[in-house]
Amino acid sequence: NHLGTLRCRMGEERPFHQKTVGYFGDIDTEGLAMLADARANHSNIKPLMMNQATLDAYQDHMVTATAYNQTQPVNLTDDEKNLFDLLETGLKGKNRLEQERLPPDYINKHLIEWLNSS
Repeated sequence: NHLGTLRCRMGEERPFHQKTVGYFGDIDTEGLAMLADARANHSNIKPLMMNQATLDAYQDHMVTATAYNQTQPVNLTDDEKNLFDLLETGLKGKNRLEQERLPPDYINKHLIEWLNSS
């Protein structure tokens, strides 16, 4: 579990708390819950491509997944909460945009932008 490893390392290494950490997960309620959990342990988490713009651009790549029943996490921004609510109800019966369904060029572009802004 990479999130568990991240949680342990962030708790053990104080210099890690001074760094901005990029988080790139599936755009679904479970992915947003994991983001909120990570943010509870490290406030400098920067979600990458986990936003409404990415969902809008690649809505046709969405799939239907077993719903992850949970209340809305507390460590989300307002935009992330809105996205969580939207995904909970689904878009045309679909509720997950998996990161591996995004085009590599799109991912590379956004990773480079994030690296250059850090």
